[in-house]
Amino acid sequence: MVNGLAGKVAGLQVTTTGQPGSSSRVVIRGENSMTQNNQPLWVVDGVPINNDMGENAGDRLDFGNGAADLNPDDVESITVLQGPNAAALYGSRAANGAILVVTKKGKIEDSNLGIAINQNTLFNTITEFPAYQNVYGEGGNGFLVGNGNNIVAGTGAVRMGTNGSSWGMPMLGQPYNDFNGKPVAGGYSPQPGNITSFYKTSVTNASGISISKADAVSAFRLSYTFTNSDDVLKNQNIIKRHNVALSASRKLGSIFSIDTRITYTNQGTKNRTYRNLDPSSPMAAYVYMPRSLNINALSPWADANGNSVTYGSVNNTENPLWMLYENQNEDTRNRILGGITATAKLSNHLSFRLQASTDIAVSGFYQYKELGGLKTPLGYYSNASQNNQMWDYQGMFMYNNKLGKSFTLSANVGAEYTTTNNLNRGANVSSLLVHDMPSIQNSNAFPFAFETKVRSNVQSIYGNATLGFRDFLFLDITGRNDWSSTLPVANSSFFYPSLSGSFVFSNFLPENSVLNYGKLRASVAQVGNAAPPQSLVTTYAYGGLFQGNPYLNYGNGNQLNNGALMPEKTFSREAGLELAFFKSRLQLTTNVYQSNTTNQIIKAQIPVETGFSTRVMNAGEMRNRGVEVSVNAVAIQSKKLRWNVLANWSMNRNTVLSLAPGIDKLALGTNLGATVNAIVGQPYGQLTGNAPYRSHDTLLVNPSNGRTIADPNVLLGNFHPDWIGSLGANFKYGNFDLSFLFTVKWGGVIYSASYGRANFAGNTVASLYGRDEFLMSNVILGENDQERMGNGQAISTGTTPYADAGRPKGARYPDAYFPLVDKTGKYILDKDGRMQPGVKSSIWMNPTTYNSDMVLNNTPAITYNASNIKLSELIFGYSIPTRILTGTPFKTTRLAFVGRNLWTLFKHTPQGIDPEAANTTGNAQGIESGGSFPYAIYGFDLKVTF
Repeated sequence: MVNGLAGKVAGLQVTTTGQPGSSSRVVIRGENSMTQNNQPLWVVDGVPINNDMGENAGDRLDFGNGAADLNPDDVESITVLQGPNAAALYGSRAANGAILVVTKKGKIEDSNLGIAINQNTLFNTITEFPAYQNVYGEGGNGFLVGNGNNIVAGTGAVRMGTNGSSWGMPMLGQPYNDFNGKPVAGGYSPQPGNITSFYKTSVTNASGISISKADAVSAFRLSYTFTNSDDVLKNQNIIKRHNVALSASRKLGSIFSIDTRITYTNQGTKNRTYRNLDPSSPMAAYVYMPRSLNINALSPWADANGNSVTYGSVNNTENPLWMLYENQNEDTRNRILGGITATAKLSNHLSFRLQASTDIAVSGFYQYKELGGLKTPLGYYSNASQNNQMWDYQGMFMYNNKLGKSFTLSANVGAEYTTTNNLNRGANVSSLLVHDMPSIQNSNAFPFAFETKVRSNVQSIYGNATLGFRDFLFLDITGRNDWSSTLPVANSSFFYPSLSGSFVFSNFLPENSVLNYGKLRASVAQVGNAAPPQSLVTTYAYGGLFQGNPYLNYGNGNQLNNGALMPEKTFSREAGLELAFFKSRLQLTTNVYQSNTTNQIIKAQIPVETGFSTRVMNAGEMRNRGVEVSVNAVAIQSKKLRWNVLANWSMNRNTVLSLAPGIDKLALGTNLGATVNAIVGQPYGQLTGNAPYRSHDTLLVNPSNGRTIADPNVLLGNFHPDWIGSLGANFKYGNFDLSFLFTVKWGGVIYSASYGRANFAGNTVASLYGRDEFLMSNVILGENDQERMGNGQAISTGTTPYADAGRPKGARYPDAYFPLVDKTGKYILDKDGRMQPGVKSSIWMNPTTYNSDMVLNNTPAITYNASNIKLSELIFGYSIPTRILTGTPFKTTRLAFVGRNLWTLFKHTPQGIDPEAANTTGNAQGIESGGSFPYAIYGFDLKVTF
């Protein structure tokens, strides 16, 4: 449901890791906070819910975010409140906007018994695998083995797995033995399906039923949905989820009314996939598995002692089958969202409402890495349990009245108290006794146990008033004061107001005007944001044992906390225009906005000599400016045909105005060779890394080997798109309906760590550059590195030129030059202190060396334009006419084909790399590292009502 918001609202972006059950990141109008949460608050039927991301950095597992527990079949409508104006209603948690979810309920006075059944079946399939090369197999430097000792005597065969990368010989069927020494059918030959064979089409089935009933004073609705799904990777992400929802309302006379709602979710997930090329992830196989490795040789994946069979001397990853069928993890989550609202009508104009709500989630988890694994030979086991509770209590007076003939007044004043309690317990052991026993009792070492408890509360008073004049002029005023327990007492109180006005100028236009509705609006708002819990006092943490005695470390996670923190403050300004033409058949909405966030609560890097690595502090300012445009047009409307067109477009420009004194760059995250930064004076989210050294447009290389000279901290680009947009249409002809949605993200960059690693492993088509030439030079002709550098025989005055220097002998950077040096060999620098080009390079390199530069020293080579256009949604449905259903138990029946992410029309990333991939739902975006392959979802949805 969360991913389905993409393209539906101007200025809203959705990012996901692509794996079933994983977290989805939603950001509205860009990031406001440099290091804190930038996602909107989710509110279900007036109840704020916990939507924390489920990432676990240490285990590289993602347990999904809270909004994913919502059942789409129970949702009536979704409304997105953009910007900090939402905070006046829902507090500082809505500083980044709010997403309001209204669930389906029984309707009072509807006496009919309503029964609805829904069956949704979706298939998920990989649409694009990377472009693998199928020319060269395992080995190194063009040889299958490095020396004759690895050749099986008497057979001429080489044992599979002697080398862990694909830099060997051309695969021509040479003798090749499996791990047990048996000849492999077909010998040393290409295995084009050794990666794709791990994948299949996954299936998600969701079956639901709901019952609703009402009378003149009460109503209820009860629903149940069971969802069963798996992943495209075999034996991974197996999910079973039960959703139960009950809502009831009743009028108690003419004064009182009560509304209650409760939802219960039970979800069990087996074998969540480890992310980010974790050695325990079977997804790492597509990066490292040699192209000659026969998948049949991987089974059995354990030897006679139950230990893993290696398939590479480099030992980058486990046997994929071992990871799929021996290592395991499992988690269960039970969650209750509930609330009760009582409203008293004190007079015709004044009401009072009391509301109590809760969000309780209890979860348990274990992970088990089998004894005898390649990466964990001693085995590993851990378990954990969490009990997260959020309680919210509100009381509010509501006043609504007409003041004379010209004015209307609507006003609310209330108070709110929110408390959060999170308890986390667990234990782990890094050495096991026996196989096949996932238990903490299976310990061959002292288990490590932990327990953490985090508590916080916010107390608030708030009010808002809307004054209208003759239905064309409106003034809105809000104010809210919070007292947060996560701030020091002296700074715990912060007030934030807002002021907005609107002018409906169409009231002064002639009734037959082409423009039938027009409204101009403007607003200013301020919102505060508290600190994360446990940011004030630097505490002690258990450090381990020294000579049998426990010791403590000062500073949990080497972090120095700050007892003088102040709340973040965001000040926003917004203006908008709403227009409707031709009796509202063409509607246009535009917004321009600017927000400045000061007193940023950041974790700044500090010198390690202090005993800490980071310090929590108030520092920095960040600004967002943007434009949003939405269009809704009814192109054709007749008795049988209706054609509706929808379009959204938005751009956001984000600038880091300042950081802490003396600091101009803050690292947000890093992976392999790229770092995501906040840099003063530049847009938030700049990617930097090592790049080949250039003098203007001329590439300079190392004269000793032809490799790149690393130029550090070169700007690679920014992960934010220049603009995002969508274009969709809805058609309805008779009982048929068709809708589609194209989404566009234009601009921005993505750094692909997995593609760089796959190149370095010699597995991609791109890694073929120079390999035929190097094979001829190194293997067939036996030329050495000096000869590939153009040097011949050594003589008394130096070396002679190599007679065949012009023939390609490997890989090299085109039009590259050595740095200019003087007679002593010292670099001659230009006026800017940069090296200058000298003699043109004639060095040919080993392609392995050339591709290794991409991993750390040539990050621009694997950084791509992230622009893309996708067919994100397609729905084609048919509703059986009611005349046909007359005399049957059915009221309505609708069958629809549903497709999502069906087609990527345009992208710049290499084959198999999704331009919207992400390795985190945090703020360090723009990096792909072992993400899911591009995929499509399609299936059918059947809805029947009785």
